[in-house]
Amino acid sequence: GWLMGYTPSIAMGVWGGNNDNSKMARGAGGSSVAGPIWNAVMRQYLTGKPVEVFNGPAIPKLGKPALDGEIGNTQTLTIDRITGLLATDETPVRLREQKTYVTHHSILFYVDRQNITGPVPGVDSTDPQYSNWEAAVQDWVVRQMVELGETFVNEQPPTEFDDVHVARNIPDIRIEQPTDGNLGSRSFTVEARVSAHREISRVEVYVDGFYLGATGKSPYRINVTIPSFILAGERTLRVVAFDDVENEGTATASIQIPSGELGSVQIVDPRPGQIIVAKEPTYTIRVELDNPNLYQKIEYFVGPRTGGGSLVGVTVNPTKFIETQVWTLPGPGEYLISALLTLVETGETISAGNVLLEVEAAPPIAAVEVEI
Repeated sequence: GWLMGYTPSIAMGVWGGNNDNSKMARGAGGSSVAGPIWNAVMRQYLTGKPVEVFNGPAIPKLGKPALDGEIGNTQTLTIDRITGLLATDETPVRLREQKTYVTHHSILFYVDRQNITGPVPGVDSTDPQYSNWEAAVQDWVVRQMVELGETFVNEQPPTEFDDVHVARNIPDIRIEQPTDGNLGSRSFTVEARVSAHREISRVEVYVDGFYLGATGKSPYRINVTIPSFILAGERTLRVVAFDDVENEGTATASIQIPSGELGSVQIVDPRPGQIIVAKEPTYTIRVELDNPNLYQKIEYFVGPRTGGGSLVGVTVNPTKFIETQVWTLPGPGEYLISALLTLVETGETISAGNVLLEVEAAPPIAAVEVEI
């Protein structure tokens, strides 16, 4: 029976048995015969010496999954949401997204056995066993995809860069109406002339960042009404043209807004441009009223940014200066929230504004390991 053991500074082995090669007694072995001897000698030798510890090896990461202890090559890249290609500085920020790609290959895809730490040979590997090993791994990949479905990730990352969001594709836009910055009314028509290399999908109008309306038809004329909560005075009119891949061109003009006649109401939550991360299934819309007694109801609408919102709730006979509506969050995307208030005396409706925002999926919850 053998027992081998060591510290950082000494290694010792003990053999126990019959020197005439006869059979040992039943139950005799390394732990019962050699073990006590090894323990006694080591204790005697180490008495009075400092305690030593083993230092773990420094194992470098080589970027080769088969050598780094990983299943599959994992890359997280920033891509353009529309083309699926690698994002560039010209890719609009709202179209950039992080995506993780995982690819699965045999060890010979990553390692040249004659130069293990050298370049990855990939599909150009000249190893005579490469095709056999790679075929086996790809067969496993196919079976995993059938068994696990979408939960099994196997997708080649893009190697080309976004080539549609480039300077030459930005639409050229010019505001042709209103021609006079002194508006006579809060309701007026905005007209724009647009030219672009690609097809124009829509033209949108904003005042001081608040969305007022859009059209997807040429000639690009949009009838807008400035909400009462936007105070009289000099404001910035912004008209934005989008092409079919969301390249955008912008034109601005200064306008003088007259005073409003109706009450002042406004959506105060969410705010324009806000990103809602759907950690909870609902979000509360808040509308601020100047005088709740003036209104018989509030209607809340949500829809795509191009318009056509659906009714998501009604507050009848509001009593609070800030009324709320719980909104069940939809899937990720851009949405337009609006609210209309009906006056008690005249039955007229006034707008609390339009809020353009984005809903994002909540990040996945990290797994927690628990030892039992």
